[in-house]
Amino acid sequence: SASRGDPEAVAALCGALRQADALEHHRESIGLLSALLEMLPPGDRRWLDVFDAMDWQAEWVVDHRLDASLPVAIRAMRTISQLAEASDDRVRSAAAKFHLASFLAWGSGDTDAAITLVTEAQELFEAAGEPRRALVATNEMGYLRGIAGDLDAHERIAREVLAESEALDGFMQQAA
Repeated sequence: SASRGDPEAVAALCGALRQADALEHHRESIGLLSALLEMLPPGDRRWLDVFDAMDWQAEWVVDHRLDASLPVAIRAMRTISQLAEASDDRVRSAAAKFHLASFLAWGSGDTDAAITLVTEAQELFEAAGEPRRALVATNEMGYLRGIAGDLDAHERIAREVLAESEALDGFMQQAA
């Protein structure tokens, strides 16, 4: 019964989204994004609050479990990605691009756009000093190359990610 843009309703939906992601309730997350699409107009800066409420590595993103709900996710992430890109926060911008790429590839099959977005996300994560997140983006690139039919690239990238993550873990253990 809230009106469009109602601050209390938006805050409640963001809190529910945070909780749904934490509990791995993927369909509920999409339902909440759908409600937020009704509540918040495109360009409203509160979309960044919505994104902050999302778990950037939630299984419904990384494991591609959205099924028929992908159009909702794509609409929401396009809105968020535009706002995130305009901000100075490289990590947020990279994560938004990563989400959108995953949804485009697995939902609409637009691997070309997804590859471009994941490449940008990886570069932003690296520039922001986030090597683990950059590796997740690189790993997604392997999936995208496989979807596009380049299975050799998928295997090569997977091996590179494994080697880099093992090296990174060894470095982190030495630093501790």
